[in-house]
Amino acid sequence: MQTIEAIYEHGVFRPLQKLELPEHAQVALAVLASHDELLLAAQQQAAARHWDDPVLDIYNE
Repeated sequence: MQTIEAIYEHGVFRPLQKLELPEHAQVALAVLASHDELLLAAQQQAAARHWDDPVLDIYNE
């Protein structure tokens, strides 16, 4: 799982950083407006729970 920031322009999401994805890769998006502080806080809490759980942390060796 990767969290990125993007801009929505003319009906298209444009990532703000380069992604290592092949062309035409299908992805799932969870849209969170950066100005919505309540939703942003919920996302941060969920991410913290994920990364703090050694079972879910695929990078934990």
